Amino acid sequence: LNNSGIRIASGSDITVMIIFDGASKVMNVSVFTGNRISINANSTIMSQSIDLSQHLPSEVYVGFSASTGMGSELNCVRSWYFNGDDMDETQPLWFVIFIPIMSLVLLVCVVSAGYLCWRVKFKAKQAEDDDFSMQGIETGLGPKKFKLRDLKVA
Repeated sequence: LNNSGIRIASGSDITVMIIFDGASKVMNVSVFTGNRISINANSTIMSQSIDLSQHLPSEVYVGFSASTGMGSELNCVRSWYFNGDDMDETQPLWFVIFIPIMSLVLLVCVVSAGYLCWRVKFKAKQAEDDDFSMQGIETGLGPKKFKLRDLKVA
């Protein structure tokens, strides 16, 4: 901070503003004395390209710390503000492909199982109907079976 003309030990309030642009992955640090905040090239003491997703987990805690060694000094955080864009949390390619394919496979399995159940019930009903009509013929209560030869003779 000495190069920026700001002395921490001066006793005056110091405002530090850290801005991280998630899209361009650039972090800018600006320092001001008092409550005066103006964004200009002179106030930026550090500008760094950094991909925070490579260094931080998806959930982080932000805190403040100060140390003077054996001496004593009053360090007060009077206010702070955080505005963070969601970092790009795109799903891996295998995940994007896996979910739709598994959904399609599950849909095909459900439709196939439904069709097979319907087909089994249909076949069973058809077999039952065939058995009923054959019983009528065999017991003499229904239409009679004749051989073609017998019909020609008659």
